[in-house]
Amino acid sequence: ADLSKGDRRNLTQDQLGYDLNKVDFEWVKTTNSKKELKKAYKALKADGYFKELEKAVEDKLCEMDPEFKRLVRKSEASVHDKAAANKDLAAFLEEMNKTDKNIVHQKENTEELMKRKEAESNRMKGNEFIRSKEFKEAIKCYDKSIKLDPREAASFCNRAFAYLKLKEYNKVILDCNMAIKLKPDYSKAFNRRADAYQALGKLIQALDDFREVYNLEKGDEKSQQAVQKSIDKLTEKMKSEGIKIPPPKPKQNFTRVQIEEESEEEDSDDQEEDNSKPKQIVLDEPLEKEDENANKKAIWNEDELEVLGD
Repeated sequence: ADLSKGDRRNLTQDQLGYDLNKVDFEWVKTTNSKKELKKAYKALKADGYFKELEKAVEDKLCEMDPEFKRLVRKSEASVHDKAAANKDLAAFLEEMNKTDKNIVHQKENTEELMKRKEAESNRMKGNEFIRSKEFKEAIKCYDKSIKLDPREAASFCNRAFAYLKLKEYNKVILDCNMAIKLKPDYSKAFNRRADAYQALGKLIQALDDFREVYNLEKGDEKSQQAVQKSIDKLTEKMKSEGIKIPPPKPKQNFTRVQIEEESEEEDSDDQEEDNSKPKQIVLDEPLEKEDENANKKAIWNEDELEVLGD
């Protein structure tokens, strides 16, 4: 394109310090002077009007000058990573707020209610540390919250998010496992576990979890489209690495997890030994259609739940 015949510019030649009238796509193609190309690139970037021509000069310089390419591409990657991180954090905060508003306390005795309130308070403090990106401090708060109330799936899932940011992927998986035990349709837990599996190179497990997220987000077209992009990107990676793409797993019939605690009498000196035993929390396993052991229970000691992810 001839840019010297009436094309609008944002800045004058004197302001740019370079004559852009001579710069067109043919000039870029035939010019082999890095010095001239850099002057043109600087002027085009300052002008900000001819984006396609600016891109053409940039590409030509990247071909000719590896150092220029490293600086430019590194800058682009940094901006992209920062935008992606901010988007991820914003999504977490939005989901976290919805979860906090939707948690409803059932009728409980005063002691249990106080424990739950204290657990919620610690979880909220953890959420504030997440907002300020102090992920290690957030984990300490979630630890306290889980110790007080190990039945709240959101605490495990929020702690998994913090571990994900710290790249402690095995701990992410442990916390997501517990969140899913407590809430089998918790799509955020499946999604974070998928991210952790992918980071660890466990691509088949990651694919299974992304597929589960897609199924759980049925009715939310926007969410399904986002998950489908993750699935497509992952399957392309698996193909490039020669990994066979497994078919989707058959759906499981889950029942909502029920929590039961062994009843304990009031503390006394005579019962000190019995009261030292950890309470047991009973988690229902997912029910299979033809499983003879469909009512099988998984027993977790409360002490074990407290240290998950440590």
